[in-house]
Amino acid sequence: PQLAKLLLTQGLLCASDLGQGYFTRLFERWSRHGLRHSEAEKKARELASDRSTSLDLRDGLNLLAGLLRLGIHKEAQVLERQLEAKLRDAPIQ
Repeated sequence: PQLAKLLLTQGLLCASDLGQGYFTRLFERWSRHGLRHSEAEKKARELASDRSTSLDLRDGLNLLAGLLRLGIHKEAQVLERQLEAKLRDAPIQ
């Protein structure tokens, strides 16, 4: 767990330069370990609750998966509604 935590911390430092998509993938993969990390969870909560965030569908689903795995249900519900609306508004080709 200590090495995984160190790698997440390193990833969080890179996330500010690499963008939201990188963070959502990092967070989703971290959540697979079932370990808690307050800084990553705080950033995930903020991202999920921010309606002005322009996450693409893949990044939104990565974030949603991580939130649900860690039991962060309130923000997961908000994000799920946003993703659902995005899918409903998408043009059918």
